[in-house]
Amino acid sequence: MRTIIRDSRKRTVFLVYIVCLVPIAALLYWYISLLVVRSTPSLPPEVAAQTAATLWNSPLPKPAFLTALSASSSDTGLVNQICAGLKITAIWEPGDFGEDTYRRVVGTTQLEIDAFLIPSYDLSFGEEAISLLRKDSAGKIVGSHGGDISTCFNVQRLADGLHLAVLRFQTRSGKTLEHRWAFKTETQNGRLTINLP
Repeated sequence: MRTIIRDSRKRTVFLVYIVCLVPIAALLYWYISLLVVRSTPSLPPEVAAQTAATLWNSPLPKPAFLTALSASSSDTGLVNQICAGLKITAIWEPGDFGEDTYRRVVGTTQLEIDAFLIPSYDLSFGEEAISLLRKDSAGKIVGSHGGDISTCFNVQRLADGLHLAVLRFQTRSGKTLEHRWAFKTETQNGRLTINLP
């Protein structure tokens, strides 16, 4: 009888360890992987700085999928973020219905600032609340989508100076859309100023 009780206690303790430690280990692995990704630049810092200077003096033309780049305020009321407007009609592809295009943009967007990847949880997204059916030349419905999309990111923690931004995401067919630009941040009397080309 005592042997059975000891065995069941050992199993209980073992199960408690498994149930508690495995999720903690998984969470710790996820957190460390985020730090590694965030702290590993895609370009050497001097190359990112040189690219930013070049783009500041000679900005790239605005691609068809980009409606605007703008400095805006978040819930604090102070200007502290940059938003990129994305034109849904330049991103949508036949076969996407409803929220497919929006979800794909959200799920595949990568933003680098000064060659460092910004974690997706630091990006915010929005979509104009409309719904449009898309038809082919024969009048057959081939998809639908919502309105234009915006993605914003906070620049308040950046050092003052010139910065390089790279935004990329994928369409339904796997095509990567990308835009690079430079921007300047400056803080005076506790207020952040963002300058875009």
